[in-house]
Amino acid sequence: MKAATRFSFSKREGKSTIFVQNICCASEIPPLRAIIEPLKGVTNVTFNITNKLVYVQHDFTQTSASTIVTKLNAGSFGASLKKVAGAKFRACITDVDASRKSTFVVNNICCASEIPPIKVSNRGER
Repeated sequence: MKAATRFSFSKREGKSTIFVQNICCASEIPPLRAIIEPLKGVTNVTFNITNKLVYVQHDFTQTSASTIVTKLNAGSFGASLKKVAGAKFRACITDVDASRKSTFVVNNICCASEIPPIKVSNRGER
């Protein structure tokens, strides 16, 4: 029987929202697509020219939202992040990495005086 887990790491794709200051009209969509679509893990790109927003559906374990912004800014588009895909995923990873607690069953302990040697032997195993 599979143990229940608190977090699910199977979803590694999400939609990032990027504000692009220097979009003025639809003629800038092709250069934006040329920058974003070749990036690894990008599956869809949509635009809201009126609000100067770009929505990028991507596998955030392959290409981060900040990488997309860096590439757009290299093209002088004045990009900044509004919503980052994978923020909850990274929070889960951080939570799991930050709390390392194990429970062991140790047979043949007769009294509490045997606990300090167990703690000492565990210190070098980090």
